[in-house]
Amino acid sequence: MGQSSQSKRWIFRETPLQSWKPNPGNLIFLHPTLAARSNTKETQRSYGNAEARGIAEAGGAFVMTDCASAVEQILRKFGYLDADLNCDVDEAIQLFCERGSNRRALMQMGIEPTAGKSTEDKLEILRSAFMGPHQPKHGSWLTASNDAQTRILLT
Repeated sequence: MGQSSQSKRWIFRETPLQSWKPNPGNLIFLHPTLAARSNTKETQRSYGNAEARGIAEAGGAFVMTDCASAVEQILRKFGYLDADLNCDVDEAIQLFCERGSNRRALMQMGIEPTAGKSTEDKLEILRSAFMGPHQPKHGSWLTASNDAQTRILLT
């Protein structure tokens, strides 16, 4: 059994549930993941399976405090927004919302943030999705795909 699994079991065994504090309402739990890749022997040897690889390579789960710029911060951390080539917030929102399981999760929550709304409205709608109790699979959202190879081909 790996050290990480042992650590998790110890935390849950040694820390009674009653001592855990509930979310005061201003915290956002996010669990970035990469899109599934092929489950090669190397992936199985290194990570166990393709899903575990996507979780590990995405950087791990994190909690952040809600604020006015929370959605922009999330889009930056997930690779949809930056100060260089991906600086359009409206485009970053659209890309995030159209990405595979992100789109499915938003649809399951009854959210369609890109349909003819202002950027401010879209930011608020995504913020409510990130803050809401109905987030997908423990806050799992897909990060932006890496387009480095495409950019090399285009330049």
